[in-house]
Amino acid sequence: MSRSAGKGDAPPTVRKYPPPPGFAAVEVLAPDRRPATAAANLFAALRRLDARGLDLLLAEPCPDEGLGSAIMDRLRRCAAGAVC
Repeated sequence: MSRSAGKGDAPPTVRKYPPPPGFAAVEVLAPDRRPATAAANLFAALRRLDARGLDLLLAEPCPDEGLGSAIMDRLRRCAAGAVC
């Protein structure tokens, strides 16, 4: 994914595959930039990343309103307090 969107904007734009150097995987939750698409794809993406046994997950924030609020809540719970 590219830089995060501003408050009230659609979810961030996406980075094309393959993953950039230094990254084992990149998950694109919403190629159409719609929060509903990101929400629908979140759990499957988290399961795929978990199955890879990665040591670190980096996620770009989305606007913390509407569905974005639910997405951010889930990411915070996944982080179990390890949010930068």
